[in-house]
Amino acid sequence: MITPMPNSPKLDAHPTFAKACEQWPDIDNIWTPLGWHNHIQNFNVLWNGSVFGMPDLSARSRKWKEQGVRVTPLPIWPGWVGYEVGGWMRDDNSVRQGWNPGPAPVLWSEFVNNGLVLKSEVFAFLPGGRESKTGEEPLFAWMRLSIAEKMEGCVHGKLAGFYVVVEKPAATVGMTRGINVSFDEDTRYPRPLRPSAKSYSKRDGFMLLERGDRVRAGIAPGQACQVTYTAPPPRGKDPIWGHRHWHKLMIQMENREGASVDLLIPIVPVDRKQFRAVAREGYESALKQTAAFWRRRIKRPTLQLPEESINACVLNNIRFSHMLTERDPGTGDLCKVNGSWAYNSLWATPGSMDLTMMMDTLGYHDFVESYLDVFCKEQGTSTPPGLHHHWGQCDGSEKEQKGAFARHPGYFSPPDRYKAIDWLTDNGAILYAMSMHGLLSGNKRFIQQRLPNIVRSCEWIRDARATKDHGGCPGILPPAVNSDLCDVIQGVWGIGWNYLGLRKAVKLLKRAGHPRASEFAREMRDYRDTFLQAYRHATEQLPTWTDARGKRRRMAPTALLKGAKPAVIGHAFALDSGPLFL
Repeated sequence: MITPMPNSPKLDAHPTFAKACEQWPDIDNIWTPLGWHNHIQNFNVLWNGSVFGMPDLSARSRKWKEQGVRVTPLPIWPGWVGYEVGGWMRDDNSVRQGWNPGPAPVLWSEFVNNGLVLKSEVFAFLPGGRESKTGEEPLFAWMRLSIAEKMEGCVHGKLAGFYVVVEKPAATVGMTRGINVSFDEDTRYPRPLRPSAKSYSKRDGFMLLERGDRVRAGIAPGQACQVTYTAPPPRGKDPIWGHRHWHKLMIQMENREGASVDLLIPIVPVDRKQFRAVAREGYESALKQTAAFWRRRIKRPTLQLPEESINACVLNNIRFSHMLTERDPGTGDLCKVNGSWAYNSLWATPGSMDLTMMMDTLGYHDFVESYLDVFCKEQGTSTPPGLHHHWGQCDGSEKEQKGAFARHPGYFSPPDRYKAIDWLTDNGAILYAMSMHGLLSGNKRFIQQRLPNIVRSCEWIRDARATKDHGGCPGILPPAVNSDLCDVIQGVWGIGWNYLGLRKAVKLLKRAGHPRASEFAREMRDYRDTFLQAYRHATEQLPTWTDARGKRRRMAPTALLKGAKPAVIGHAFALDSGPLFL
């Protein structure tokens, strides 16, 4: 039961998703990933229907540097000036988006003007609808442009359609809500493009070609449409808008409900033969194969609520978790990543939360197990982050690491080729994920195979707690990097995650009848009691605040004390690296 604070609004006995939406506005400037399970590349679709294919986002994919593309559908009708004058750079809610029903993740974007509804539908496709074997097979996006609806009194002419603009994906992303996406002025595609023919052919379709007859994008054969290509002006003769360096296709179709044209976009340019093979198979066949693929990957939902929007949220988060996976082309290892654009690396702590708190909880045990393997393979290969580092240098290397920690065979961390910044939390979060997977799945083979890894991680916690002369409170993990701030502190985030991992490991060891379960249970209790004493002492040193009932309370520290002076407590994140985690 939730008790309202004095003078607070009366709580509704029956909260709904619709009521929550009145309090929480939509996120601005969103992008939506569209990809394939265990593939190293992803498409992203912006709020305005613009498709970004960026195959070179990480060090693992640098071989495709500057091979990306941006393809943007712009409806053809009088008065549509948003893109032309720069309004496309921010989400003005003029374009609606959603998901088509069915197992395949197909994202639609709708454009409405004077009684005419134009629509773009996009999905990612691996030819054959098969599993990715190498992690780098040619990946495509199918885009269907259509006239979805003609309302009564619509006065548009006999033809309708879209401009389709081809550029380079010239944009950067950030964490600030107001500028989470920033666009470059120069969007000219980096290499010359030419049309495959003067006009569209039903037999051959239409392609934009690079040098070597490699296809950048094209229109599938068999369509009822007219296509006109316009090249960008030569460099140095650009129009007044500096970002207007477009290769532009004008695609027109009969102005009737249901008319459509299908485009095919490889994320990396492919040769004509390969493009034609996929294009001739067609949108509908590719959609059927994609639906079959996702039907195999996604189980029947194990969580059903009366609110369909929440059910859809759960389903799409499962899809995204599948998309944000990679098979390393060099090693064959499977690994999770945290994001399709801004976070195209692995922060193991939130990555472990994805595996355990969502996928394992919803019954995707085989999925989870396949992404835990790489942590066991990499166990003991990194030194815990106990020294101040600058951005991009929190790699725990032996040369840089001269703090309280030494390399230990039990320390869990993400693979170097995937990690972003080392956090001390990672060992605890990975240990937690390992142990929880054993507890949730009951998989005896997994438990038997991974108990040695779990025990070694528990030994690292024991040995780290026994470290002396580290300048922090004794009997607790030494000062270390706990977050992206890279401050070396005895942070509750790192202390708490490693305690949580140890606690779940003890539970699994007891269930498995392991002979060292009692030993680590004693370690766990001493860890807890020592920390609580130090934390209460740290709290006593901080200022007070007054709650809504007029009661004086102490501030809750993010870190323990170093001697008589507080450590870094001005951390902005109270939840994901602060006292609320406790």
